[in-house]
Amino acid sequence: MNEQQIIQKANLVREAIGGLIIGFPIEEQSPSSPYAVAVFLNGDCKLFPNLGDISDTAEAIFAIMEACEEEGIKINFDQHVRLITYVAQLKAPDVRMRRALKKDRKRGIRY
Repeated sequence: MNEQQIIQKANLVREAIGGLIIGFPIEEQSPSSPYAVAVFLNGDCKLFPNLGDISDTAEAIFAIMEACEEEGIKINFDQHVRLITYVAQLKAPDVRMRRALKKDRKRGIRY
């Protein structure tokens, strides 16, 4: 997926569920897909593609939030951040994701 396609996908996600900072796997069906983060501020979209796994992406999101605060832009994680994971990533051969999946199953959530 090229950068323009990733931005289009981020725009679709933003239209559907909102958010100013959106992190998501570039390839929905690939368990090992790298993540991208799109930041929507002041009418622009800044893209950070190929960030690695969900842990790397979370770190990048927190760094972006800190940078925004330094510029006087208040970002509330619950209101402004969307970090998406698809079923392929939940079922990936990664211990952290298996733990998350196991917790969901205990709560009665099935994928």
